[in-house]
Order: sequence, then structure tokens, then C-alpha cells
Amino acid sequence: MCSCAYSSGYKNLIESSKNWQPQKQELKQSLGLSDYSFIILFSGRFSKEKNLFQLIDAYNKLKLPGKSLILVGDGPLKSDLIEYVMVHKIE
Repeated sequence: MCSCAYSSGYKNLIESSKNWQPQKQELKQSLGLSDYSFIILFSGRFSKEKNLFQLIDAYNKLKLPGKSLILVGDGPLKSDLIEYVMVHKIE
């Protein structure tokens, strides 16, 4: 049993997420990810205050097989983030 403290509403979200397992596997397959992938997900606005370049650098330093970083969103840094990933050859 987890003795973690969550913000309001997270307990219900965590409980309901148990029912999402089939969709989770389908989504992983559609993205070409294995069932055992370690996924870091960011969903939000691509803006300076979100420190996404720092997130990408931290992800790149992570020595973990099967890792994936998924950024979902839009914003003023979108093209800069794409270029950064390409220039630094981050997979």
C-alpha cells in the first residue's frame, strides 16, 4: 500500500487508471513502443518556463534501455525543440 500524498483528485485518477491497461498497450503498439518501455510523458505548452530543454538533456543522460520521451503539446518553442533534438541526435 502506498503511503503517498496526492493532490486533490489524484486518488480517483490512480484508481480509474487500472481500467486503462488495454488502451495503454494499444497506444504503445501504435507508437512502436514495447510493452516494457520506460516512458516519460510531458503534456503542456512548449514555452520557456517549462524548462523542456533541461528535460530533454536529463532524458538523454538517462542510461535506461527502452526509454522513450514523449512531448505532447504546442507553443512558441516547438520548432526550437525539434531542431535541438535533431542537432544533438537525441533518440
